[in-house]
Amino acid sequence: MNRTEILLINSPLNPHKVLNLGYQPTIYDDVYSAINGLKHRKSEGQAMPSLIISGFNTIDHSFIELAGWLEGLDNKIPVILCEDKIGKTLLEEAEENNVADVISPNIEIEILKTKIDLIVGRTSIKQSEKALERSISLSKRLFDIVLSGTLLLLLSPLFLVVIIAIKLESKGAAFYWQKRVGTGYKIFNFYKFRSMRPDADSMVDQLKKLNHYGASNDQTPNSNQLIGDSIELFDDKGMISETQYLTNKSVDEKQSFFKVQNDPRITKVGQFIRKTSIDELPQLLNVLLGDMSIVGNRPLPLYEAEKLTDDLWTERFMAPSGITGLWQVTERGKSNTSEDSRKMLDITYARTYTFWGDIKILLKTPLAALQQENV
Repeated sequence: MNRTEILLINSPLNPHKVLNLGYQPTIYDDVYSAINGLKHRKSEGQAMPSLIISGFNTIDHSFIELAGWLEGLDNKIPVILCEDKIGKTLLEEAEENNVADVISPNIEIEILKTKIDLIVGRTSIKQSEKALERSISLSKRLFDIVLSGTLLLLLSPLFLVVIIAIKLESKGAAFYWQKRVGTGYKIFNFYKFRSMRPDADSMVDQLKKLNHYGASNDQTPNSNQLIGDSIELFDDKGMISETQYLTNKSVDEKQSFFKVQNDPRITKVGQFIRKTSIDELPQLLNVLLGDMSIVGNRPLPLYEAEKLTDDLWTERFMAPSGITGLWQVTERGKSNTSEDSRKMLDITYARTYTFWGDIKILLKTPLAALQQENV
């Protein structure tokens, strides 16, 4: 029986964990040889991996090139970032690069199985009974269909202009998607216009100079992580031995967070559509498909949703996931809003939302969108 393939690219995760879960790990020592291997597969029409698990804090910040190249694919390959230290900066970079999840190499095998199975589509997040108790009303669903369909029709000329502008400035798909968690913990593809360049190869040196985070942490690979015969190892010259793999990996000791202002990966068109929120308009398609509603709680990335599984926080998933919502019209523009405050507003909406309440939120949204944070 053929196993589902998972690429491990410069990842600190023990490949035996992947193998023991019934997946086939293929290991690349660096991003460049992995991209070349994927390019070859694409040109030859060969099967692509179902998932990529990659390190982030590499000495040359090459993950940005991998993320950029993957963004240009028509059939997206989800990516999990694997790092020892997971902080705010890493999570921000993960969301910026459309990462599906963030894990530690010391993750428990049962949790890893749940995460991988979710992302490759073997299963879905266990749905809370509470989250299923309240169904979306017919009036709300009809309203969503009529409004999203009408807006998609009216905005189709704008969509065409944006698509052409994106294509003229850079090659690659005009749209991209991320895995998000919505109503009842349902996972769906969250659509946006692409705002970043699909090719980052020529930008690495420039990005290094603009790096705002110089802290580094040493990491030496664990020589006890023996690689089995059923695992393939590659570097830029082809298949290599386990000893050589571990030797090469020990060179990558210096790690650093990567964050820049005026990120050159963002295109000129991308800067404009982000500033004007035009990049969010494809979510109208999510609404039409029933993944989202016009008004509701924002769908969350997997790594955020999995933290909200106790009896209190799961209530936020009782509500529809939406483009705008209660938090956006009540707390946007305030500098002292805490995460718990935002979550409680989501729960309040889930407990109290009505059709006419949604109309009020919708009417308040344009003014809220114009508010600037007073810091």
